[in-house]
Amino acid sequence: MKKVFSLMSFRTCFGISIVLTLALLISALFIPLTIYADINDDLRRAAEKGDINKVKSLLQHGADVNAKDNNGNTALMYAAVGGHTEIVQTLLNKGANVNAKNNFGNTALIYAVKNGRTEIVSLLGYAMEGKYIAQQKTPPPQKAPPVIDIVSLTFSEPSGNNILDAEEKGTIFIKAKNTGKGTAFDVHIRLIPNESVKGMSFAKETSIGNINPNEEKTVSIDISADEALLTKDVSLKATLIESGGFDSQPVILSFKTSQLIPPVLQLAKLNIEDSEGRRVITKGKETNITLTVQNAGMGIARGVVVTIESGDPNVKVFGDNKVVLGILNPGESKKAVFSIAVTQRYSGAETLPVSFSIDEERKRFSLRPDIKLALNKEAPEIKVVKVEAKETPLFTPVASEGIDAVQVLNTAEQVVSPMDIAVVIGIEQYKNVPKSDYSYDDAKLMKAYLKALGFAERNIQFVTNTDATKSGIEKSIEGWLKNKAKPESRVFVYYSGHGAPEPKTGDAYLVPYDGDPNYLELTGYPLKRLYDNLGKLQVAEVVVVLDSCFSGSGGRSVLAKGARPLVMTVEGLILPQNMAVLTSTQGTDISTSNPERGHGVFTYYFLKALKEGKKSLAEIYEYIKPLVENEAKELNVQQSPSISPEIEKLRGRFNLRK
Repeated sequence: MKKVFSLMSFRTCFGISIVLTLALLISALFIPLTIYADINDDLRRAAEKGDINKVKSLLQHGADVNAKDNNGNTALMYAAVGGHTEIVQTLLNKGANVNAKNNFGNTALIYAVKNGRTEIVSLLGYAMEGKYIAQQKTPPPQKAPPVIDIVSLTFSEPSGNNILDAEEKGTIFIKAKNTGKGTAFDVHIRLIPNESVKGMSFAKETSIGNINPNEEKTVSIDISADEALLTKDVSLKATLIESGGFDSQPVILSFKTSQLIPPVLQLAKLNIEDSEGRRVITKGKETNITLTVQNAGMGIARGVVVTIESGDPNVKVFGDNKVVLGILNPGESKKAVFSIAVTQRYSGAETLPVSFSIDEERKRFSLRPDIKLALNKEAPEIKVVKVEAKETPLFTPVASEGIDAVQVLNTAEQVVSPMDIAVVIGIEQYKNVPKSDYSYDDAKLMKAYLKALGFAERNIQFVTNTDATKSGIEKSIEGWLKNKAKPESRVFVYYSGHGAPEPKTGDAYLVPYDGDPNYLELTGYPLKRLYDNLGKLQVAEVVVVLDSCFSGSGGRSVLAKGARPLVMTVEGLILPQNMAVLTSTQGTDISTSNPERGHGVFTYYFLKALKEGKKSLAEIYEYIKPLVENEAKELNVQQSPSISPEIEKLRGRFNLRK
């Protein structure tokens, strides 16, 4: 254990001389504090800290290896105190004066001895005898030769695609091993590219230091690319260089580089849900706000962070106001969920002072979506808010498998007229029965797709959850729809929610928000009644799409207590010639949903068919039938869509787009 001496403890008549003597002794252990000022000061500081790369750089840029500070200390003295053997070697190679003394009469060797730096003592001893100075670039005599090899050479980058992309930083890892019997002195890793690569930078030489026999050392080298990087195959020849000439065999590292391909961030979906399952923000209730962020470009989005900010102390954000999404690969979507509550004291505008930002580590790819959240109103529809890249490389947006980003059709693709009308019903939360998962989201997105097809907002009756009572459905189908219909109108009716069979009669019912499967005749809306009322409309065409099931077997189906599931089907229905019905199931099938997609399986593929350009109901049915069946099997459910009338009678009719 080292003794710590205090100058104040020597109170003798010879105090002054003792203090001076003690100061000289301590100075042999520690170098007095120095104020650095120029390049030579930087050299001494780097030697003190053990920064070999900076020492070499400063020497290359003209630093004086023998320059002294105000106490007479040289860089060699600082390196000796710190035990930085490689720096001592480097300084000696550059002509450091091993005999230089500071203001206290100490040399670098004295500091090495007092601080127990055995290896440095040997080096300085050789130098003082003239053996090292005479051979400045030759290490101390070796008892046996070293044998050094690169045993591992790897490349890593943050996106995980094993490509160095423009404006990306990667790392090269080198593991070196000495299997010889002698020490390898002053080893460096040298990297030489097969050709000049514009926009890519890395250290051509990096020090590893001495490698003792049977020792392994690993070094990492940063490699970075700027926006000028081109797409090509790159090879780097890596060689271990040893000061005595015992170099390793070279190893080739090959990888690809990629020019700048910008990401295209967009807000694909916005959801609001309070603790009771309601899709509105009300005072005094905690509400979750979910943003689905998608990268619709072909470039990787990096360091994506979503932030929420409140501009009023009575609109409170609970938990972290930042959600780190990290990397978004092309076509990938991720969700950011925030929790807020509006206090009873809030007296501001109906539109809440809440803002969002979607930041990418490169600011020009960041996004500030204009989202207006309002009290007592459902989440606003998202039409795809995105930032386009300004870079010169051309790219095509990714055709994502997702359906949340709705693409509006141009006029030339639309068949919908100003007379066409639609009723969209989605019931997720129920008063008397369990929820129907994702039915609200299904209905909301269906409405967005109808608007993209050309349906006017005023011509869409959107009824969900607490508004979709029995009377609410009756009013929409038998009142609003009847009053809006014109002879040239085309009618589209969509329902997502529970269905149920009436055990006595076998009739199928839509289950309203306030429906009770034990009293379906009083609280349900009969499917026959739906078809009858739609058939009485004097219109051009009627399309009915039902994401529900009516067997009572589960999924989007409920059953009266004590009743057994029934076999229900739309096949064999006698429908008017101007009507077509597409349902998510047949027989005892279960209409299921996929939590990963956040939608009913049937509705997901129906909307995906529209997004991929399927034009008619017949084309959509033929497209989605095998997809729904396969995904349902993966979810351990039997589900197969059905259509009426038969497919051949539908061809050339019931088109939804050109």
